[in-house]
Amino acid sequence: MSNIRSVSGATAEITEALQLAVYVDELGRQAEIASRYLTRAWLRAMRPETDTHDAMVWGDLQACLFACIVIQRMLQPGAAFRHPEATRAHRQKRLKERSLRLNELLQLDDDFPVLKVREIRNAFEHFDEGLDTLVLAGRASFIDWHISRDGLSMRTLPVWTVQSCKH
Repeated sequence: MSNIRSVSGATAEITEALQLAVYVDELGRQAEIASRYLTRAWLRAMRPETDTHDAMVWGDLQACLFACIVIQRMLQPGAAFRHPEATRAHRQKRLKERSLRLNELLQLDDDFPVLKVREIRNAFEHFDEGLDTLVLAGRASFIDWHISRDGLSMRTLPVWTVQSCKH
């Protein structure tokens, strides 16, 4: 069953409140998705029999990461996409105004971890470029970071840890 909601009210203030409610609800839904996938990844990764390259763990981490990126983009928008009904400048202004209002409502500080997820996303998304950098630098081998049992995976991880091999 779908949820039908009005996003237009009798006044500009009511309309803004109705629209912001939709965004806040979506932020909550994405936070729940991120939390569920992170919990599932963590629980599986902590099993003694789970390999550090377990596809289910990495898949759950990627699903969590995607939900976090949705949150981060809503609260710290990047460049606006083109839209047939508005100029890019108008869309950019709207994104900025909406994100400022959402940040006011949620009272999140700049240290909120989800707002720092871009670096981790880039490491996942641009893995090939990082590997190309290592290959072009003449590296003989590299060590990828893995899910650790000591809790270090809960901190910002280095994008690449390189180990040179001397023959």
